[in-house]
Amino acid sequence: MAELSLATNEWRPDGHFGWQDHTEWHTMVAFGRLAEVISEYVHVSSQLYVESKLRTDSWEDNGIKRYWTKIVVLNLVLVSRNEGHYRGTDLKQEPRDFTSPYGFIPEGEITPNEIPF
Repeated sequence: MAELSLATNEWRPDGHFGWQDHTEWHTMVAFGRLAEVISEYVHVSSQLYVESKLRTDSWEDNGIKRYWTKIVVLNLVLVSRNEGHYRGTDLKQEPRDFTSPYGFIPEGEITPNEIPF
């Protein structure tokens, strides 16, 4: 298993006729061969194309139900610059190799009333 952080950036109005950069951090997890490739080839500031799905876990913390949403990597393309062109290496995870504990969450396990947003 490999777990890594992904930053996404967007520009938002600041309320004073200007713009403010906003960064969100997300946790990505990968399993099997994808995890091996990430550990060998992905570094800080690596450019990636990722196909994924979201999985939400919940737990009790002093009587308060908490949630953690992770991005489960299904396909990864390492994107590199080569003489002004982008080259990608497609590393699609085969379904039979997908042994994630996040791979299946039954419908109805989390109700809309439990989602905090």
